[in-house]
Amino acid sequence: MKLKKDVKESVKKNGKKMSELIEKKPDFFKLPKAGDNIEGEVIEVGKKEILVSLPGLGIGIVRGPELPDRNQSIKAKDKVLVTVLELENEAGILELSLKQASEELAWRQIQDWKESGEIVTVKISQANKGGLIANIVGVPGFLPVSQLAPANYPRVEGGDKSEIIRRLNILVGKELKVKVIDSSEEDNKLILSEKAASAERDKEKLTKLKIGSRVEGIVSGLADFGIFVKFDDLEGLVHVSEMAWHRVANPRELFQMGDKITAEVIGITNGRISLSIKNLKPDPWLTKAQKYEVNQIVEGEIIKISPFGAFVKLDEDIHGLLHSSELDSTLIKSPLKVGDKKNFKIISIEPKEHRLGLSLAKEVVKVEKSKKKKS
Repeated sequence: MKLKKDVKESVKKNGKKMSELIEKKPDFFKLPKAGDNIEGEVIEVGKKEILVSLPGLGIGIVRGPELPDRNQSIKAKDKVLVTVLELENEAGILELSLKQASEELAWRQIQDWKESGEIVTVKISQANKGGLIANIVGVPGFLPVSQLAPANYPRVEGGDKSEIIRRLNILVGKELKVKVIDSSEEDNKLILSEKAASAERDKEKLTKLKIGSRVEGIVSGLADFGIFVKFDDLEGLVHVSEMAWHRVANPRELFQMGDKITAEVIGITNGRISLSIKNLKPDPWLTKAQKYEVNQIVEGEIIKISPFGAFVKLDEDIHGLLHSSELDSTLIKSPLKVGDKKNFKIISIEPKEHRLGLSLAKEVVKVEKSKKKKS
């Protein structure tokens, strides 16, 4: 490839050919070799080449695929790191690469960020079923779904992959703050974590969050064991046992995604926030349970069947348990099922423990039969 006339003139003006340096080099002069990185100063920037002045070595040229990416701005007098490709090209000067050197610098920077734990801002360029892709100092990095912060984690009921990808695509083009948690230049591997970065940022918020404080947020996720609630860029869990004073069989019957929730902070452990909704309501067992007493015959509705018995709703707040040991199979013509309404006998009440025991025994059946005869 022939150099342009202005490039040749620049070489003539700013430096000598490498062959001339080799002939005149003193004993202590050490020539670079291919693959060495050298710092120099940009003297001219053309459309297809960049000339770099190298102390003690003269002029080198960067061209073709070895030019930096278009988004990397380089101008005259900039200090740059270049990689030596050839000691002497057809013009007798060093053939250099800015791309190789910049990649090495990028990996050095990435390693520094990894070791220091610094939070870095990246722009998301792609999304796939496993996570997000973002360029960090020119190196593509992978941000797994599991490493997204709670605010961006796609909680999708049933794990619908198409819905997960749809939610991840919403983040394409946005800037996220991440930490480097794993990197290898040799394997060209770069793993990022927004969760680690958010945990770092949230430390101060968590120190200000006190047990017993009230928070307002929205439902960000539904699960069999509870609901997730986002508030102030944080996320907490309301366990199913903390939703109401009565037993909740299915959180989805009470809450939907996006519902506004007021809850109380009841625990903070290793950055995990536990919330309670029932704590903000009076305990009905201390008042409503007073209308029930042992040996009382009450009507209730079976709301859940389990291996050890049936849960029975006496009213909106007070639920009892008909244990399997209290069933007399000789008196039951067909198995119990959800929705059945029957008369039960209260055999125990423990308001402080929120327990009420029921029985479906002979005297209950007799009462039911006598009522039918009278009617």
